[in-house]
Amino acid sequence: MAETLLPCNASPLERAIDQTAAGQLGTIPHYVRDTSDPDRIPPVLLPWLAWARRVEVWDSGWSDEQKRAVIKASFEVHRKKGTIGAIKSALTALGVSLEVIEWFQDVPKAPPYTFRLVADPGDNALTPAFWQSLLEIVERTKNARSHMGVTDVRRRSTCLSYSAGAVQYGLALVIPAAPELESLTYSAGAVNYGLALTVSD
Repeated sequence: MAETLLPCNASPLERAIDQTAAGQLGTIPHYVRDTSDPDRIPPVLLPWLAWARRVEVWDSGWSDEQKRAVIKASFEVHRKKGTIGAIKSALTALGVSLEVIEWFQDVPKAPPYTFRLVADPGDNALTPAFWQSLLEIVERTKNARSHMGVTDVRRRSTCLSYSAGAVQYGLALVIPAAPELESLTYSAGAVNYGLALTVSD
């Protein structure tokens, strides 16, 4: 059965127009279902999905993977907003791992209702724009009474290091005059050891 809405008494011209329009309309991409999925939405539409999900800090310089991760984390951030968990969720979406140290956990104790961050930016370049984005995210997701003090940035790097060592043993013997002995080799187990002999008068 042909997919058409034309009545059975449609003229050949109407059927031809219907088939032509159906063929052309089938080539137009439709993103109705994909526009609400952060994993499948076309990159050009990411800012609009971020606006719909109420992402409060957005930077067009982020990679597509970071943008999609920020959009996916938006519901969780808003659900826990005002807690340390919200800060961690928001920054983890950008690939930043961090530790939040509150005033009563710090040594020595910091001024009340302050906290400091120990952040590892991961693979992100520490540009001024990226740093400003991090500060804005923290400011918008933290609770209203707490104030951020010092931020420690620690970048971890992994590398391979190789080390080697060699040990050399030498043995010199001085034997009284015996001209017939110029060199001597003896065997111990399966290893041969060479001795240099010096004949002295």
